[in-house]
Amino acid sequence: MHNRFPLSMNPTGATFNIAKNTIKAWRVAEEYGIDLVVVNPSFVVGPLLAPQPTSTLQIILGKVKGMIGEYANSRLGFVHIEDVVGAHILVMEEQKASACESGEEKETKKMPEYCVTGGTGFIAAYLIKALLLKGHIVRTTVRDPDNAEKVGFLWELEGAKERLKIMKADLLVEGSFDDAIQGVDGVFHTASPVLVPYDDNIQASFTFLNPFYFIFKTLIDPCVNGTLNVLNSCKKSSTLKRLVLTSSCSSIRYREDAQQNSPLNESHWSDLQYCQKYNLWYAYAKTKAEKEAWTVAEECGIDLVVVNPSFVVGPLLAPQPTSTLQIILGTVKGMIGEYANRRLGFVHIEDVVGAHILVMEEQKASGRYICSNSVRHMSQINDLLRTKYPSYPHENKCGNQQGEDIPHSMDTSKITQLGLPPLKSLNEMFDDCIQSFQEKGFL
Repeated sequence: MHNRFPLSMNPTGATFNIAKNTIKAWRVAEEYGIDLVVVNPSFVVGPLLAPQPTSTLQIILGKVKGMIGEYANSRLGFVHIEDVVGAHILVMEEQKASACESGEEKETKKMPEYCVTGGTGFIAAYLIKALLLKGHIVRTTVRDPDNAEKVGFLWELEGAKERLKIMKADLLVEGSFDDAIQGVDGVFHTASPVLVPYDDNIQASFTFLNPFYFIFKTLIDPCVNGTLNVLNSCKKSSTLKRLVLTSSCSSIRYREDAQQNSPLNESHWSDLQYCQKYNLWYAYAKTKAEKEAWTVAEECGIDLVVVNPSFVVGPLLAPQPTSTLQIILGTVKGMIGEYANRRLGFVHIEDVVGAHILVMEEQKASGRYICSNSVRHMSQINDLLRTKYPSYPHENKCGNQQGEDIPHSMDTSKITQLGLPPLKSLNEMFDDCIQSFQEKGFL
């Protein structure tokens, strides 16, 4: 039972009569379309305003003066007259005040429906899982919805069979996101390629193709033009309220003056010339894609909010590790040959997902949001994992690439002030990650 029922009815008379009259009032209100709201106060107490005490005040006075002979064997609630008056005025003035139980099922507000691009990706899969658990209908896009080997784990998520739609779309095919986006309230654009340097397919492609051509076709073009294709589909949608883009701290931290300007915040951008100078093509692609997204969004009036996560760590959800998880697994198993000469922030996947949902749901969210915890050099991460998990081979050698090891720090106050809980620690995120590798047989 709820303690607020949409009529303002004074409890005068016996309990039976109150119930009888209230039911009658509801029937009349429903028959004649009267907007009825009911307040159900308990035993009302407070100062006397009329010349003579009436109702409940007579009972109190009689007990205090010993005029009744005995007090009632009853257990009930008590409430101050000012609170009762306040409740009456509130339900009169508040438009959304309504009956909680009136013999009919209360109409429930429709949950927003969302589209998540790149559904098999690390961030996307966890985002789909979280949205389904919250009760949303979710559409997600993949290149081949019929590939059970890749998408099968998504159908195993709680609520997937009832509320998940897996749709075909390709970052490089213009208009392919139209159907997935039309009709939804919000879009999470997480789809973006990530190159893992020690992947055999990538190494073979570098051997037989022009390296820059390969990088352009497999990384820069899908990242930049794929983002523009998604925005073009958003422009066509008549239902879209907000687009949340997953960018990266890589679009913030790569600049000559990163150390001098630390802590870096959302106003800072990576320098494209710096990225070219040091062959930081992922950072180049993410920076260029985000800048293009802001330009299009402003021109077309799209409500765009961007999340800039750092290196994302956490337990494996998909059957195979991808993106950042491949790098961690390769480092722990000593499969890479060396760990990167890189200094960067790390963040738990649950915090990244929480940030995405927060900026989608929070109306006042705007602009960019850094989502990153402690900044560490990869040598420190390697030492941490070696100490905690000494039975694995681990990498011993640090790479000699330049441009990624600039000391810096990140200011995450904007996302925490919006309402994101305290971020998980390095130990939590790496423990969750390694334990999931063990459980799934990768370690």
